[in-house]
Amino acid sequence: MTFAPQAQQIPVLAGLARGNRLRRIALDTSTPFRTVSDRHTRLLRGAQVPNSARLIDVAYRRGWLADLPPEPRDLPGLSDRKTEILLALAAGLTDAQIARHLHITLYTVRDHLKDMYRAMGARSRPHAVALGHQHRLFPAHSTALPARLSA
Repeated sequence: MTFAPQAQQIPVLAGLARGNRLRRIALDTSTPFRTVSDRHTRLLRGAQVPNSARLIDVAYRRGWLADLPPEPRDLPGLSDRKTEILLALAAGLTDAQIARHLHITLYTVRDHLKDMYRAMGARSRPHAVALGHQHRLFPAHSTALPARLSA
C-alpha cells in the first residue's frame, strides 16, 4: 500500500517547501505547534524518509505539491559540485555523509551549502530542495543518486 498525505498534512508540506520552520507553519495555519509537529512526524514515517529535505523531494516526485505554485525567482546556474550537494540533500544525506561520499571535508560541504543557500535564496534544506524541483534542477524521473554519491 502506497502512502499518501492526508489533506490536513498538505499545509505542513507546503510550509516546509516555502522554507518555513514548524513553529512558523503552526502560526501561519493557526494550528497548535504540537499538532503540526505530530503531522510532520507522521509524514516522515509514512513516506519512510529520514528528514524534511528528503520528504520534500518525495512530495514533489509523487505530485503531492503539484498545486503549489513555484516561487517567482531566477536561480543562477549552480556549479556541478553544488548540484551534486543539492542532489545529496534531496536524497536525505547528512553533511557528514555528503563529505564522505564526495571525498571533501565537512567544512567544505558547509561552505558549499552556505553559498548555495545564498545563491538560491533558500532558508533551509527543504526549501533548497523545493526550489531545485520548482526550477527543474533535478533529473526528471531519477530517484537515484549520481554514482559518486551512491554507497
